[in-house]
Amino acid sequence: VGDVAGHGLPAAAMMANLRAWLTALSAGTSDPVRLATGLNRILLDSGEDRTASAVLACWDPIRAELTWAQAGHPAPMLRRGGRTGRLRRPAGMLLGSDHAARYEAATAALGVGDVLLLYTDGLLGTAGDPRLRWIARTLRDLPTRPGEAALPRLLDGLPPVDPGDDACVLLAYPVEHTAPTPVPTTDVPLLGRDVDPASLDAAREAVQALGAREGLTDLALFNFTLAVTEVVTNAVRH
Repeated sequence: VGDVAGHGLPAAAMMANLRAWLTALSAGTSDPVRLATGLNRILLDSGEDRTASAVLACWDPIRAELTWAQAGHPAPMLRRGGRTGRLRRPAGMLLGSDHAARYEAATAALGVGDVLLLYTDGLLGTAGDPRLRWIARTLRDLPTRPGEAALPRLLDGLPPVDPGDDACVLLAYPVEHTAPTPVPTTDVPLLGRDVDPASLDAAREAVQALGAREGLTDLALFNFTLAVTEVVTNAVRH
């Protein structure tokens, strides 16, 4: 979740660039500190006279642990049981502010029933702490299980956002992790030394089906299928 300084088309274009840069960096790492450091460097090297804030987080469903870093951005809020508070905020300067900026990571164990709120400062408006307390109360009253009504219920419980500012809200509900179902080897075509290149289409379809069964969707499924089929195609052709 991030926010670019300023308004209008220039700020929107910069946010689009940041998302593209983040997608590229994420192909090589999921470490929030490395991602924040990379975004800061790219933004400074781009020559754009703008700064941006961001929270970058990576969820580990096996350990039920969130690792996150921030760059001049409000810390996420966590609702656990009947209490709500902000996570401890690690160090991190605005993106695009200084080549020497250093970012730190923080971790938070999350369990079923917890609710995590990531947001931009547009949600706070100019009221500051009073509005933050209002958000905390509203978050405390949300259901403990994810559902389509949770986000509208949160927004309905808040005073109107300043129309001169923008606001982004992300609600995250940890769910119980289930081990992936073993995939029979017969589902995947075997490629030998004398493989027919025409069989690569069948391999691609099998890989795509495997990714879909494991819960990958949209861009994640596309990237997974592309990566595996590139490896297989190179192995066959070279």
